[in-house]
Amino acid sequence: WNSTYDMMAFVLNYRDAIDQLTGDRALKLRAYELDNEDWGIIEDLVAILETYKNATTFFSQDGASIASVIPAMDTPDSHSNLRTKLYHPAI
Repeated sequence: WNSTYDMMAFVLNYRDAIDQLTGDRALKLRAYELDNEDWGIIEDLVAILETYKNATTFFSQDGASIASVIPAMDTPDSHSNLRTKLYHPAI
C-alpha cells in the first residue's frame, strides 16, 4: 500500500496538470480523463493509506522495539476516520 499511497499522493499534487493533459482533445487522452467522483475516490484512498504508510514507516525503523510496536498497532484504527467518515463505496 505504500507504493499506492505514493502514487496517488503524487497524482493529487499534479491534479491540475493531469486534468489539463487529459482534457486536451489534440492529445487524444480524453478516455483517461478523471471526473470529480474519481478525484474524490483518490482523495479518500490517500487519506486512508497515509495512516498505514506512517505505521509501516514506524515499524520499519531500526529503533522500533516491541514495547513501542504493540501500542502503535492500535494507531491506524484509533487515529483514522475509518469508522466515522463515509467513504466512497469503491473504498
